[in-house]
Amino acid sequence: MNIDTERQAGAITGPHDAIICKDSIKEDGNRRTFWGVASAEVIDKEGELIPLSAMENTIKDYIKRGGPLTLQHSNRIIGRVVDYKTDEEDGVKRLLVKGEIHSGYDVDDETWEAI
Repeated sequence: MNIDTERQAGAITGPHDAIICKDSIKEDGNRRTFWGVASAEVIDKEGELIPLSAMENTIKDYIKRGGPLTLQHSNRIIGRVVDYKTDEEDGVKRLLVKGEIHSGYDVDDETWEAI
């Protein structure tokens, strides 16, 4: 899963980019968490639609395997996915993930500040 701090809010471009829900950003001691839209049941740029049920099955395994969050399609792991939920907005089914940003490195802190 990718966190793109330069992307415009509201644009769903693919299943690997999370759109941050600004009202869900929380810092509690050393835990820095947010909820973001990871994917939606819409026709993508390739003309394909991935059913929400398939996304749910995949995200469960992704979380079990550590759920790494990377920064802007790089190899820099800045956090992990810790939970997920589904919802529907304007008739579109969505997969939301709860992410946790690591601390201890400058890139982690810079990412958190950018969120």
